[in-house]
Amino acid sequence: MIVNRMSEITLIGSPKKVKEDLKKLMSRVQFDEIMVNSYIYDEKAQHYSYELLAQVIKEINDEQ
Repeated sequence: MIVNRMSEITLIGSPKKVKEDLKKLMSRVQFDEIMVNSYIYDEKAQHYSYELLAQVIKEINDEQ
């Protein structure tokens, strides 16, 4: 049950997929903060992942 619940709020995939999933989550849950945890151990890849997420969040904010 815990794994299923965590999967509902886990965002994995391309920026397009993450954006779609984040918007779905926003329609179900009201929040004003996102806590991100990444299990990417390569520092450059992790930084790139965070940059992509920041871009997705900016796009969503610009749409509102």
